[in-house]
Amino acid sequence: MPAAAADHDRQRSVVNLLSAVLGASLIGVALMQWVGGEAGGHWASATSAASGMVLLSLAAGVFLLSLAVFQRFQVPPADREPVDKLSGLYLEPCANEMAGRLVARDERTGRSELSLVVISVDGLEQLVERYGDDVLEAALGLVGRQVRSQVRGSDIAFRMRPYLLGVFLHCEETTQASAFGRRIAMLLSQQQLAWRGDEVKLTVSMGIVTRRAGEDLDALRLRANEMREKAEGEGGNRILT
Repeated sequence: MPAAAADHDRQRSVVNLLSAVLGASLIGVALMQWVGGEAGGHWASATSAASGMVLLSLAAGVFLLSLAVFQRFQVPPADREPVDKLSGLYLEPCANEMAGRLVARDERTGRSELSLVVISVDGLEQLVERYGDDVLEAALGLVGRQVRSQVRGSDIAFRMRPYLLGVFLHCEETTQASAFGRRIAMLLSQQQLAWRGDEVKLTVSMGIVTRRAGEDLDALRLRANEMREKAEGEGGNRILT
């Protein structure tokens, strides 16, 4: 399960537990009021109004707290949503945060177990000239879905801006990352983008690098993107490491 989803589930569990405790407390207060009324006779009648106000205040507090928690955790605003709706991949800021934790882990262990794959769709300019700007999102959505189908739980697939995709892979060798890239290319060779009555065949260029000891994410991203640009310049539809 992605870290963001796991955190959300934990938060929801805490919220549910808190609501249950508060609900049980309200029931307890109501029972105490009823029992007190049965036992106290006229004295209970004299205090019932005050008890009712206390109970009403508690109920209002529970309602307002539940509403605030629901708005905070159950329905997060769009600008906090960490996933690109079209491709289903993480947005880049969220991916960078998670990858930063992987880098910190590598620094602690003294090992390098992080690779980066940067992916671009070949011939985007020609696609736009023929089909218009909307085809860009459709093409990236198709490629993104294939990428998402191949990532493991420890991998971080994300949407880079403006028209690139990236994957932080948990692997020790570039050959493992290259095998991942070949699987994506093979899947795309079996797919076509249905667009305005045409069947459009998509190919991609990929640059793959493995993190060096002490290298930060910016330097890693720069090297991977340089390899991708080189693959694109050599005609596309290839993977360079």
